[in-house]
Amino acid sequence: MNRAVAGVFSWLFSLTCLAQSKLPSCPTDSNYWTDCFGVRDHGNNRYVGEFKNNIPHGQGTVTFTGGDKYVGELKDDKFYGQGTYTFANGNEFFGEWRDQRSGHGIFDFADGRRHIHEWKDDRPNGIGIRYKADRSIESSGTYAHGNLVTAHAVDPTLFRTERPSGALVELETTQKGQKQPDKHALEQQLRTTGLETGRNSQQLPTSSVIGVICPKQIVPAIPDRAMREGLSAIVRARIKVINSEIADVVIVSGPKIFHEEVIKAIRQYKCVTDKNEVVATQEFIFKVPERPSIVKSEELNRAAPEIGVQTPVKSFPAAESEEKQKLEARIREQDRQRISELEIERKQKEDAEEKLRIAQIEERSLEQERQRTLELETERRRRQEAEEKLRVAQQQQVISSPAMSFIGKRVALVIGNSNYKTSPLDNPTNDAKDVAAALRASGFETQELLNATKQQMLEATRVFERKVVNSDVALIYYAGHGTEVKGKNYMIPVGANIEREYELSEQAYDAAQWLDMLEGAKGTNAKRVNIVIFDACRNNPLTRGWRSSNAGLARMDTPVGTFLAYSTAPGKVASDGNGRERNSPFAKHLVNAIKQPNMPIEQVFKRVRSAVIDETKGDQIPWDSSSLVGDFFFTVKK
Repeated sequence: MNRAVAGVFSWLFSLTCLAQSKLPSCPTDSNYWTDCFGVRDHGNNRYVGEFKNNIPHGQGTVTFTGGDKYVGELKDDKFYGQGTYTFANGNEFFGEWRDQRSGHGIFDFADGRRHIHEWKDDRPNGIGIRYKADRSIESSGTYAHGNLVTAHAVDPTLFRTERPSGALVELETTQKGQKQPDKHALEQQLRTTGLETGRNSQQLPTSSVIGVICPKQIVPAIPDRAMREGLSAIVRARIKVINSEIADVVIVSGPKIFHEEVIKAIRQYKCVTDKNEVVATQEFIFKVPERPSIVKSEELNRAAPEIGVQTPVKSFPAAESEEKQKLEARIREQDRQRISELEIERKQKEDAEEKLRIAQIEERSLEQERQRTLELETERRRRQEAEEKLRVAQQQQVISSPAMSFIGKRVALVIGNSNYKTSPLDNPTNDAKDVAAALRASGFETQELLNATKQQMLEATRVFERKVVNSDVALIYYAGHGTEVKGKNYMIPVGANIEREYELSEQAYDAAQWLDMLEGAKGTNAKRVNIVIFDACRNNPLTRGWRSSNAGLARMDTPVGTFLAYSTAPGKVASDGNGRERNSPFAKHLVNAIKQPNMPIEQVFKRVRSAVIDETKGDQIPWDSSSLVGDFFFTVKK
């Protein structure tokens, strides 16, 4: 077994300060303590330290019944300043306090892990580094409320990672009701046992409760395996001393490979205590030297720091200090390399996560599109099934109701204009012919007019008015160019030469005249059904650039008993077809719907609207408004 070690040192900053307290002992004959050093129980907890204004203030130790312990600075009975909090499970925090952990601090876990952070509100807030038990970096970056929010490299030299060196002293040695030990008696016991520490010893403070001094310490050997593998480590041990004997040794943190040697070395310590139980903590730094040298055991013993005595840095041999600096430099270089590797890994991980996120978004979009298509198809089928059920129910209702089988006298005026000088249309004349044929098959006396001038439209309207007077149903259908200017709808005759907006009233046909004619032609049937259909919202180049014109037609008020239908929504443009079919989408589906037996007019135009929306993929939506008070069927079958 090789016995080589670059550095072994012990520390406990807060306990050292307590051991060096210069305040006098608190008086036993007074309940008010200030500017003194004493022991006081708080419920089941115990405080040993300095008092001011009768409350803990200054350096002190608080021992809790659960096994936790705080050693450090207090202010107004609160943890304030530098302090070490040791948990019963072996975990330990050392750093700055403002009642809670606040500022730089180190949290050492019993399993060897170490977290170095900026703290706020008792949680990691700010930059920090988390080490594994082997001192490799687990994570680094910026933390918020204890969670890593941004991973990035952090320079470990920004933190104070080593506690100040000092005496390893346990101060809480006097049990309640027992007399505190006398420092002169303890010094005499040191001389009697021959364990004086020589020139490196420190004069005992004038007022303190000293628990243990261990002048003789044995340096642990480095295990063969650690030598072979070049392992370096930091091991912390908790030592229990009873009546100057090492009663128990517990390894708090560090790799297991070193535990046996540390325990074996501590078991050989020679210590001096009073008769009370004392617990102290020691930290060992193991480093395999680059060039091992033969060191006598006496020299190792002289190089070891002493528990209970503050050992100045200059007491370490120069070679040992140099080896320690090399170890620290190597650890820092390893940390920097690991941080660089972590940064590369983080970037690669972020790139992979970003690619995965984009792929998932695209997949979700495709899935949503498929789902939407499926929902639309399902909705369309559901709508068709509902319409079919309604149609069947209405047929049964019509068959069972003689009043709804009544057809009456039906008249229709059908106009289709295609042959315009400017922007001729392909389908309006075909639309008018096919709609007229469908109406004749449904019992309408149809007056058909194709490629009509304004004068011809006026004359045809006068002739139609005379028929309307004695009819039960009057229908007007117009297909061709139409436009809306200043809220009025104009149908454009063939042969019109319109260049200016003000010429419309002279050369175009005002669609409101048809509604006025139907309302005025009362006749003998006050319950006459009036139907006006405008398939006239096709794209019209004549009105482009006119300030008062809009695309499509405007909504019109319907007199009582009138059904008004548009091939598309008000303000929109209708399709004239794709050039390969005979009819426009609206006219084609209107002709088919008119032929359906026993279907109310409202249902007829709902079917037309649904079919046109499907064919144009929603670009064209037929519109209608109604003030009918009765039922009307284009085709009636018993």
